[in-house]
Amino acid sequence: MRPIVLAIAFLVIGISTYLYSQERTEPIKKLSQYSKTRPKLCKDELINTLPYQQGSPSKMGFAEDLLGSTVYDLQTNSSSPFGRLVRFDDGTFGSVWTRGMSPTAYSDRGTGYNYFDGTSWLADPTIRLETLRTGWPSIAKRGYTGEAVVSHRNATSPLWFMYRTFKGTGNWTESTIISSGRCQRD
Repeated sequence: MRPIVLAIAFLVIGISTYLYSQERTEPIKKLSQYSKTRPKLCKDELINTLPYQQGSPSKMGFAEDLLGSTVYDLQTNSSSPFGRLVRFDDGTFGSVWTRGMSPTAYSDRGTGYNYFDGTSWLADPTIRLETLRTGWPSIAKRGYTGEAVVSHRNATSPLWFMYRTFKGTGNWTESTIISSGRCQRD
């Protein structure tokens, strides 16, 4: 009996010492004032007005640009959204997204692409980049002047690779990336 009482006493003393040693942190003043200074938006103000106007100011206060359109709403498919925008050294940008405009089976699903030349974005694309059905693309620089896009194709040939020598212009070269599906280490 005596060892049990002693163990409980040590446990109570240990817990109370631990709890007493915790210090309460003071909230940052700016953070605590945030909800008081933030502008209140009504439900109607949160919904974008249609039709969309190119370069219209956003609810955040800066101008937005329309890069392209899609009605395919499964943009991530459990993948990371990183790699959808690339900035080149000269201040130009390339952007990709999963584009699909024919609901139901989305037979036209593929990579939507747009390019910012330093002044404005090109027109909204009307077709996908690839000659076959893909999705969930990522874009990257390829050398000093080129760009490359990798997207998902299907279970047998999972990755589709496209590149071109000059960003923003020219034809894309397409090929599949063969993979065993397993990570191989040296």
